[in-house]
This record gives sequence, structure tokens and C-alpha cells, in this order.
Amino acid sequence: MAWSNWKTEDIGIKVAGAAAISSWKEGRLDVFVRSTDNRLYHRVYENDMWQGTSWADLSDGHKIEVSPGAVSWGQHRIDLFAVWDKQLHHRAYQNGTWNPWTENLEGVTNDAPAAASWKFERVDVLVHTNDNFMSRRFWERGITYEMGKSWKDWENIAGVSKNLLSAPAAVATGPNRIDCFGRGPADHLIHAWYQDARQEPWAEIDTVSIKDAPAVVSAATADRGRVDVFVRGTDDLLKHRVYYSALQAGQPGGDTIYIAVAGDYLLKIARKHKMTLQALKNLNPQIKPPDYVIHPGDKIVVGRRDPVPGSGGWESVAGWEDISTNKIASAPAAVAWWSSNILKRIDCFAQDANNNLIHTWWK
Repeated sequence: MAWSNWKTEDIGIKVAGAAAISSWKEGRLDVFVRSTDNRLYHRVYENDMWQGTSWADLSDGHKIEVSPGAVSWGQHRIDLFAVWDKQLHHRAYQNGTWNPWTENLEGVTNDAPAAASWKFERVDVLVHTNDNFMSRRFWERGITYEMGKSWKDWENIAGVSKNLLSAPAAVATGPNRIDCFGRGPADHLIHAWYQDARQEPWAEIDTVSIKDAPAVVSAATADRGRVDVFVRGTDDLLKHRVYYSALQAGQPGGDTIYIAVAGDYLLKIARKHKMTLQALKNLNPQIKPPDYVIHPGDKIVVGRRDPVPGSGGWESVAGWEDISTNKIASAPAAVAWWSSNILKRIDCFAQDANNNLIHTWWK
């Protein structure tokens, strides 16, 4: 992957810790930062430019103690989480308006929350507890409202081992599935996941030594449950590697698949993936001449790679890559855009040693 050089964003704010980023449409990022004076600021970054003239202070007078968390489950919607008095608080952006900080979700944490959404009108929020568990609450319209509470009560996730030593990172990788990553007891990367009532406990998945919490990006339509993982190494460099959470149902392990949308035809797909029309035909003998008709929803093979284990695992072709030689001074934050199951862009943010917000991207 080819990454841009780190760019120092001249935002007029000194930041403290990782940013939080969400995106509810392609080309738009909603960026949230905690300042060194413990306020929470927001600004839109769209089409490679900061929008408006200034950052909006969303603190409402509260002293924000750690980095925020944010996620979007649909158009014009953001769920924002912040911690003060060691408790988790929530507010939402809906159709151009921010709701007030009226929901105290309680819990006790000294680390940044993580938020993920696997479908419309559903959000999971996870925190690192003071006794090194990971705990979750979730909200789903029409499902979780009970006994006067709109959020499901806190529950520990990922087993009974006290293995989590950082804020969690969480991302949806498929229907009803959330994959979680964190820093474990040996300062190594650990992973857990849950789907429906099934939970897999924390397990160490790599031996690289890391600082802080990782950052992860994926999508419910991601190719084979692909997760791009970012960590701050002990050398303070941002490192990247690809992890596959699991094969998606019915998808061959060695194939990269494109899901056809309305208006697609074979030459258009070939050009999109920078391949010849004949090569694409060779990979897809199920599409018959003379017309090679394609319908929305058809699975089109656009590449073949080494098989990925059905239980998930690291991409076999590469280890950790350093993204630039510039050092970072916080946990990273990341967000991605997908089209069908094709990864189109990743943006990463971090704090540098001078409390500036720095930014790199791949597309």
C-alpha cells in the first residue's frame, strides 16, 4: 500500500491523545479531538479540505478526561462518546443537529471508549474497565428499550481473563459481528470477537511490542472480513498489517470478489480493477458470451490470492509495514471507505510530540 507522507494539520488546537473519526458518506470525515485543556472539538474534513472556518466546542463545560469515541450507523448520523468523572456519556448528531449530553451511560473507565455499528440503527460501545475487562453496552431501535432504559445494561465481553491493558479498538466485520483488538499483558496485540450469543475470548495474535491502543478499520461488507490494523510500535512509528477475521459465507478463500451494482458491465469492472477484459473473462467462466450479461448482486472474481484460513489470520504475503519514518506520540485513529467489498481509502490521524494533529492516508 502506498501512503502519503504525514501532514501536520494546522488546526489551531493542541491535541491530547488519539482523535476519533467517523464517516457517514464517501469523502466526508467527522473528526473529534480532545485538546490539552480537556475540551472536545469537532470539525468536518471533506474532499481533502477542512470545512468551515473553525472547530466547534462540544464539551458543554465538561472536563473531558480521555480521547473520545465516535461511529456512524447511517446517513447524517453520528454517535459520540466521551468520558468525564470516569463515566461514559453519549450524544448524537442527527440530520444536522447535535443532541445535548443527556445520556449518562455510567460504567467506570480511565481509557477512551470504542464504538462500532454493524447495521442501521444499531451501535455498540465498549470500554476498558478498571479491572482490565472489556465491557459493552449497545442500543438498537425497537430492541433495547426496557425498564425505562434505552441502552442494554453493561456486560463483560471476551471472557473472564483480565487481559486488556489498553483502550479497546472495535469494528464490524460482518452481520452481527464485532471484532475487538487491544494491548495485552506482554504489550502484544490481542484479539477477541462476538457474534450473536457467541463470544471468543482474548487471544494473543502477534508478538510485536506496541504502545497504546491499536486502531482498526473494516466493514460489514469487507473482503473476507478484512481488518486493517494500525499500532504504535516501541520505536514510535505507525505500523500497519492486514488481518482476516474469517471467510465470509460462500466465498472461496483464494478469490477477491467484486459485487456487481446497477450499471455495471464487464469492461467497466475490468477498467475499475486495472485489468484486461480477457483476464476478467478468464476468471469468470460463469458469465457467458456473447453478451456477458451482469446483474446487480452478481459475484465477479477480480483477483486470486493465497487462501486465507477459514478461522481467520494475518495476510500471508507481508508482515508489519512502517508508515513513514515520522514518529507519533499517541495511539493512532483510523477510518475507511468501502464500496461494495472494495477498500477505497483509509485515513489515519495521531498526535505528534508537539501536540499537533498529524494525518496520513492511502487511496
